[in-house]
Amino acid sequence: LMMNTFYIVNSNANGEGIPYFFEMTWKPDLPIFDLHAESPEGKKFADTYRVKAKTDYLKVDLLINDYLASDALLEMCSSLHADYLSVPIKVFLEDGSEPAKRYNFFCVKIRLWALNQDESVYQFADEGLLRSEEDRGCGPVYERIDSFVFKDEVIEDLFYCEEIKQVICSSKFKAEFELRQFSGLNF
Repeated sequence: LMMNTFYIVNSNANGEGIPYFFEMTWKPDLPIFDLHAESPEGKKFADTYRVKAKTDYLKVDLLINDYLASDALLEMCSSLHADYLSVPIKVFLEDGSEPAKRYNFFCVKIRLWALNQDESVYQFADEGLLRSEEDRGCGPVYERIDSFVFKDEVIEDLFYCEEIKQVICSSKFKAEFELRQFSGLNF
């Protein structure tokens, strides 16, 4: 059995098609949620959104921190059986035109405690955090993780990793993303 390799997923702005920063106005407003605490519930969202993007260009496939994904990226995620929440949106650029790609609100749904504690090298943030999860109300908090070994049972291709509070993808997801020449992510 080959071990899967995993990657932290980060936005990859380049100023050309992938703006470094731009303001988006959502109509209706997106529900308030904190991805670091829990995945948002689908029932809190409208059926569709209109987004005014304060930028002249938008050609990206995934802006993970802005919850924006192209239709093509959703199709890829579905083919990999990645579990996500999506809602169609109509994007209008600053000049009132629409970008060439169609977009969706996009959020990873799967959340995992993925660290193999027996094989990894780490330090807890505070000894008091070693109390049971029921006493604390959450899982362990790590001060540092020097060597992160994933549990064998982690087979998902895209998920939110609870230990490091980041979205993670598999080598399979990364390879497919690169094969399709998608844009918007660093691994």
